[in-house]
Amino acid sequence: MTTATRLTGAALSTLLVIGTGTLASAPAKASETAPVDAGTGSTAMPNQVLRRGCHRYGYTYSVGTSTGDWVLETFLVDPDGRSVSSGVFSSDSEPDSGSAAFGLCRSVTRSGRFTITGRLTTYDGWDDAVSWITPTTVRLHRRR
Repeated sequence: MTTATRLTGAALSTLLVIGTGTLASAPAKASETAPVDAGTGSTAMPNQVLRRGCHRYGYTYSVGTSTGDWVLETFLVDPDGRSVSSGVFSSDSEPDSGSAAFGLCRSVTRSGRFTITGRLTTYDGWDDAVSWITPTTVRLHRRR
């Protein structure tokens, strides 16, 4: 073993020990804070006709939080209980209230009562709170 190999091995061992120590000791919180307010959210969607082919079906969302830092995940659940479309919104790129659309194809979508559910995650620094918004029920049907 050469001197260069020993020095390289010693340097790598030192980096490994220092790196491991850094990972093992995460910074402590400065002080205990109150739990994060979970916030509130809602969705709305009118009853709609399933049109022939693949189309987008509009809905609206609204979020209310005390921190202003949030992520809302929305899910469109079909009459059989399967999630058939979804959306994700973040305070970093979307307003607190807005509109969006679920993409559906009539040939593979059964008509009936659908439910929009939503998972709202609110952040305050390193802390977060998760809540499920009140579900919205909507009827998607074929033209009579």
